[in-house]
Amino acid sequence: MRNETAMEAAVATWLEMQDFVVARQVPIKAKRLDVVAYNKSEKVFKVFECKAEDTPRAATAAFRQILDYRRIILNNGNTFVRSTSKKMTMHFGKWMEATDRGQAIRVQFYVVLTDEACGKSGVVSRLLDLKRSYHRLGTNVGVLKFKSNGTCSESVRAKGEKHKVKVGDATPERSQLKGWAAARIEPAS
Repeated sequence: MRNETAMEAAVATWLEMQDFVVARQVPIKAKRLDVVAYNKSEKVFKVFECKAEDTPRAATAAFRQILDYRRIILNNGNTFVRSTSKKMTMHFGKWMEATDRGQAIRVQFYVVLTDEACGKSGVVSRLLDLKRSYHRLGTNVGVLKFKSNGTCSESVRAKGEKHKVKVGDATPERSQLKGWAAARIEPAS
């Protein structure tokens, strides 16, 4: 898939089919988050950066982008809640639950790459290097493989390799909110 917009839409649809509340193109600090989803059962937000290119350089760029988004969100939880609430339709009670009654949010971060990209050995080895190096720094970004059938997988296998490698795990991180008044919930448009 070469069209990132179509990929974002398909990822959003896949998440909605799993009963996530989903928003696309959420603006935050002069940037746009491709897909933001709220997992009601885990009470965690998930931020996805989609890349339709299938090169090691694109994988590296996606990691850099998601780490930049991570820094912004963890340092500006209120801004994230305000921006997301304008795009995501949830009733007030669900927002209270999602924000731990206005105190904090839990967020996981993911890079989504195409099936083609994840099948290339150069991309897979770059992914594994990036995941390992960021994990050593205390950041666990998940990687999802976007398949042509519109679903995502947490495992990748380079062509010629016997075993798949699970790369989809992401650790929830907590961002404190600065008082309920500062984290106003805006109606979704």
